Amino acid sequence: MGVKGDSNHDRAEALRAKCWAACRKEKGEVLDQFVEVTGYHRKYAISLIRKGKIAKKTGQARRGRAPVHGLTVLRALQVAAEATGWICGNRLASFLTVAADGLP
Repeated sequence: MGVKGDSNHDRAEALRAKCWAACRKEKGEVLDQFVEVTGYHRKYAISLIRKGKIAKKTGQARRGRAPVHGLTVLRALQVAAEATGWICGNRLASFLTVAADGLP
């Protein structure tokens, strides 16, 4: 059946109270009807009825290590990498130490 996703989530919300009050057999029947109407996988339908609509995470904090260097350092490294023809990081690091030794 062609039913919009939001209305399916509304249906699941409406069924939540009914399922909590129902016995095991009735829960199975309600779930079977919900799966038949929505076309969802049975396990997804169970989680939808139990937990509700899963919200997408927006604005979540970045995972991993915090940046060590600022934007000015990164731009300077980009200039140096372009000047050397984008050589690999190990060679670029040794080049920068040699170039820094030659500065007054």
